[in-house]
Amino acid sequence: MAARGKINTYAIFAELMRSIIGRRGRVGCIVPTGIATDATTQFFFRDLVDTRSLASLLSFENEAFIFPSIHHATKFCLLAMSGSERPSPAAELVFFAREVSEVYDNERRFTLAPDDFALLNPNTRTCPTFRWQRDADLTKAIYRRVPVLVREGDPDGNPWGVSFRQGLFNMASDSHLFQAEPGDGRVPLYEGKMIHLFDHRFGTYEGQTQAQAAQGKLPELADEQHADPDLPARPRYWVDALEVQARLAGRWDRGWLLGWRDITSSVVLRTVITTALPRVAVGHNMPLVFTQHPRETPALLANLSSFAFDYVARQKIGGTHLTFFVLEQLPVLPPNDYERTAPWVDDQSYSGWLASRVLELVYTAWDMQPFARDHGYGGPPFRWGPERRALLRAELDAAFFHLYGLERNDVDYVMDTFWVVRDRDVKAHGEYRTKRLILEIYDELAEAIATGRPYQTRLDPPPADPRVAHPPRSEATRAAVEG
Repeated sequence: MAARGKINTYAIFAELMRSIIGRRGRVGCIVPTGIATDATTQFFFRDLVDTRSLASLLSFENEAFIFPSIHHATKFCLLAMSGSERPSPAAELVFFAREVSEVYDNERRFTLAPDDFALLNPNTRTCPTFRWQRDADLTKAIYRRVPVLVREGDPDGNPWGVSFRQGLFNMASDSHLFQAEPGDGRVPLYEGKMIHLFDHRFGTYEGQTQAQAAQGKLPELADEQHADPDLPARPRYWVDALEVQARLAGRWDRGWLLGWRDITSSVVLRTVITTALPRVAVGHNMPLVFTQHPRETPALLANLSSFAFDYVARQKIGGTHLTFFVLEQLPVLPPNDYERTAPWVDDQSYSGWLASRVLELVYTAWDMQPFARDHGYGGPPFRWGPERRALLRAELDAAFFHLYGLERNDVDYVMDTFWVVRDRDVKAHGEYRTKRLILEIYDELAEAIATGRPYQTRLDPPPADPRVAHPPRSEATRAAVEG
């Protein structure tokens, strides 16, 4: 930017600041946006909200180099506070602005009252980061229908009975426990980048190049590799199974775990990436969730993996970590809701309808057999089929858009906010296939609800049908593996 351009930008910026604080009883400052979104400043920001002292917060990304010597990814805001003589009934907010002119865009500028902060972030009162007024309105509507995962201070505020752990092993301080090769009594050490949605074999250290290592990336297992139910993802390290047992003792007795990626963003393919995985060692970059309703885990996993849930999460992620305090304030249907009969079928609960689809998506390798057995299936793993998996996931996503109470035009809008998914689909299929499938199935579910005629899946055979499973293991193979 030329020197004259800098002067003009600063002058406009200064005038904006004067217009904000120029009214009686207001003061303003330029501070990092984290003052409104980070856990470290939550008590200060909560006091601003509760005392109605928050007048406005206009947040910028420095991509246009408003401050030329500051890194382009820096987020800062103009924070205006009112005094006790002039409390603010609601705060004006803008996020992700890059030019000063953007804060005057009525579609980007939204207001939140103190009750809205309590609705959206009841535990911390931190600020959600909406890009548009429509995002604010839609997210508030969702929160009025669906409770948060954990509401602190409420004896009934944790219906799933969840607790969290930051993985089982710290990748730095526990490194003396790590072994570079497999061996008797050792289990793999999983890291966040090894998993993806409904896939515990996403990334592998097998064949990792130096360039990939430098970028912190892993090779991804191809569809042909996923098709082998005996092929695991290769970790970087292994850990003695007794160490894993000791860290899970008294807390979790199942032969599987439920975890999510800690590192994330609101502008990547998916913000919340979670899956079930075997009972293995887990690094701190994959937090774990334990629930007192393990039999309902397929429904919980489907909820956490849905586009409806992910859309809300994107309004809450201000940095690069999906922390406990963010996750527990996201809207999650309670376990009792899944006991009701799904309105698009005759005699099946939500739980059963969701579980069959999750089971086929998750149980693609023998090491997930404990998960399958816990959820009523004793057969071999299901075959990996990309087209079939796309339909299974579209059915789950369409169902959760209904469960979250979104109208069709809102579903259309939400799917368009996942522009990385769209671009990848267009490159691979020549269209935004994911959105089309979800909208088509959403319409079919809506018609079933309206007419009383049961929804007919497009999948043939239907979800979790033994005909789409691998052959059973022979006695010799079973003895070799188990021995």
